[in-house]
Amino acid sequence: MGPKSSPDGPRSRLPPRQSTRQNLLILIDALSHPDCRATKVGRKTEKSRLRRSLANLTALMRDIRHWSLRDQRERLNQVLRGHYAYYGLAGNVRSMLKLYRAVQRYWHRMLCTRSWAASCTWEVFNQLKDRFPLQRPKVYLPYGRLQAYAVL
Repeated sequence: MGPKSSPDGPRSRLPPRQSTRQNLLILIDALSHPDCRATKVGRKTEKSRLRRSLANLTALMRDIRHWSLRDQRERLNQVLRGHYAYYGLAGNVRSMLKLYRAVQRYWHRMLCTRSWAASCTWEVFNQLKDRFPLQRPKVYLPYGRLQAYAVL
């Protein structure tokens, strides 16, 4: 006979798994000026969460490919605003810009594949972007307010 299992199942015998990752990584960068003794505390989006957000956005763009441009823009901006509101912390601008640029590239790609007859060049896409702009990244919690939350 095999080993006895506990009433909660075989996994309850194992010790609880320690989380090696956090939702957001805390970054502490010393400023480069030698007279400055201050530190800069910021947060950066975890890579897996950024990839997951981008995968969700690409799936959304595939679903809304044949909507009107105005409706596509409204839906994408709605999702981007929510992403920026959640991840818009000081020190995370680079990750938000990565997502913004990736959404731009994939939106261009989706517009190019809307029909067999026509494709969308970058010049045409830039003109469309002027008429239907995407939400730019915005920091909702700047360094001044973030330091109040920092516990070292």
